[in-house]
Amino acid sequence: MDYAYKMILVPIDIEEPKLTEGALNHAAYLAKMSQAKIRLMNVRPSIPTYYMGEHPQQLIKIQDDATNKVQKELEALASTLDVSADQVSVVVTWGSIYDEILKEAEVCGADLIVVGSRRPTMSTYLIGSNAARVVRHAKTSVLVVR
Repeated sequence: MDYAYKMILVPIDIEEPKLTEGALNHAAYLAKMSQAKIRLMNVRPSIPTYYMGEHPQQLIKIQDDATNKVQKELEALASTLDVSADQVSVVVTWGSIYDEILKEAEVCGADLIVVGSRRPTMSTYLIGSNAARVVRHAKTSVLVVR
């Protein structure tokens, strides 16, 4: 059985550098071992439509500006990885975090998802975290990095 990966999806929480660092290090190591491509992604929470009001163009501009800013941050992170630049791509999506991760895994053909996660707390057990939902519902292997 061949355990070489072809595409590793790494959801990134820009506001959580510790979680990001661990997931990135693991993904880069595995990518180097198997010559896999890495897809860094960030999911922005959807902006409720009632904020659109009479000026939907303003909301679209805000969303586009935020997407561009986060995309640049992902590209900066990608440049720090110890893999060739042509092995790494980035994407920013909007919506429910775990839904978007699962969709992107399908779209990019990920055969591994690497997610950073904190140690579970009681509220995580009761409510569930995005990482836990990804693990439960992913159609591919998931590596949870703590």
